[in-house]
Amino acid sequence: MAKSEAFALFLMYAYYPLRMFKYYSDFVEEQINKEIEGRERILDTNLNGENTMTEEDKKELLENHKYETAKYKEDFINISRSSSIINIYSFAEKQLVMLCDKNTKNKNETFKKNKDKKGVINNAKDYLEKIGIDFLILENEWKLIDDVRLIRNCFAHDAGEVEESNLALIGAINRTPGVSINSSNEIYLEKELADLLNESVNKILDKIYRYTY
Repeated sequence: MAKSEAFALFLMYAYYPLRMFKYYSDFVEEQINKEIEGRERILDTNLNGENTMTEEDKKELLENHKYETAKYKEDFINISRSSSIINIYSFAEKQLVMLCDKNTKNKNETFKKNKDKKGVINNAKDYLEKIGIDFLILENEWKLIDDVRLIRNCFAHDAGEVEESNLALIGAINRTPGVSINSSNEIYLEKELADLLNESVNKILDKIYRYTY
């Protein structure tokens, strides 16, 4: 298959879906921020405009505002960001299995995606390296995806709550940009993580598509 055809397949089945994940994530973040800004404007009008509010009324208004905006700034936005990394990771996993299966047909071999402690992602990486794909320049991207695997599993199985005994997860959180543990011992995500994960998956799939097709 010509390089142009391989690139066209990559664009259709990998690049464009990943762009859609990013566009959706950006859209949700924008809408949440607009909601927060709108609430801030309303608060400012109520506090500083012409009204008959007492100091006690203003105090109550501030407390309600703090509670309501916290839902958007912390809860809603973290739900959106965790959904993004879960979706991108699942997409990467599905793509890697598909590409491994494609290569097994090309080489008359077998790929076993055993869901052991290493995870499907790492089993796919081992197989692809075995058949000749050199990922040396993409080691950082693979490491990010593997760390996200642990972070993603925590959201999927423990609703983002981090157990102190889970040293592997804590290590992954400490290594990964845009991830921290909040005062409730739960994972908090910055937007940069989804963007970094998206970019890393894109680079890896691009290389595998070029090899496969």
